[in-house]
Amino acid sequence: MNKSQFINELSKLGLTPREYIVLGSGSMCALGIREAHDIDLCVSPRVIAKFESSGNWQLKSFPDDPSYYLVKGIFEVGMDWASKDGKPNLEELKVDEFIVDGIPFVSLKRVRAWKLWKGTEKHLKDIQLIDDYLESI
Repeated sequence: MNKSQFINELSKLGLTPREYIVLGSGSMCALGIREAHDIDLCVSPRVIAKFESSGNWQLKSFPDDPSYYLVKGIFEVGMDWASKDGKPNLEELKVDEFIVDGIPFVSLKRVRAWKLWKGTEKHLKDIQLIDDYLESI
């Protein structure tokens, strides 16, 4: 999905900017680096509780990890973002956020570091796209 489709889908959740931050490819989509295929969010405990109690979200967990996240359609929502440096929560991720059209996105620096940590072919391609973008601005 392109940036306008991304924003349209995200708006359907009815969240306020202080309650969430967009992770991963969403940041790349916001800057026109590439389209996104899903929407990953780190949210506040209140939002997680609201989504859980609605009964419309599927609970997923990670192997050997007490953390969990919720899935509904193109959305994956959790309360932290596991990385090489731990599991920053919403407050920690917002420290260097950037805003596009009133929407908070995790910094490209964090996206790049996370993709490097993952290290798959798909993520390495995204790193190249990020580097090309940063060189062009």
